[in-house]
Amino acid sequence: SRSVQRRKAGYRDHFVIATMTTGHPTQLAGHVVQAAGAVARSLPQPVVLLLLGSHSNLSIEVPEVDQVEAPGYLDEYALARILSTADLFLAPFAEGATTRRGSLMAALQHGVPVLTTESQYTESVLADNHGVAFATVDQDDFAAEAVRLATDPGGRAKLGMAGRALYERHFSWRIVCDQLRTAIAASHRA
Repeated sequence: SRSVQRRKAGYRDHFVIATMTTGHPTQLAGHVVQAAGAVARSLPQPVVLLLLGSHSNLSIEVPEVDQVEAPGYLDEYALARILSTADLFLAPFAEGATTRRGSLMAALQHGVPVLTTESQYTESVLADNHGVAFATVDQDDFAAEAVRLATDPGGRAKLGMAGRALYERHFSWRIVCDQLRTAIAASHRA
């Protein structure tokens, strides 16, 4: 559970920001740095930045943040445990969020409030629901939205619950399998 994992990690009163990267240039690391710094300046408690993913060893320094942790490669269980400790998940993409972003799906599945970017490529299933917070790809706009979310615990809680519900309605394995079965059955009738 989230509280157990936070206690094990030593995040008692910390605000934990997570992001996940493969190191690809469309994953906007500068947005994460600016947003994490802005959040750290706006909150009274210590801030931890978790750099998750296969290239989480990227050299990212955020002077305002108390801790930057980059655990490196984690199996799916360890990744799930550490992701569950996050108070906010930052997912800035140059081309905007899409349903093919596995990191976005992982955060939604775990009920972690997500801030991402929106573009013309963002599908309506994401854009038209209230399970994800959006900012433009402008770095200042993204940082301002991160601060707004960080300073609104009730809003973050609602966003996390809505994100989890969005995942269950559209992206869970049960839904994906049902859609695949329907498509296969339709192809056999044709």
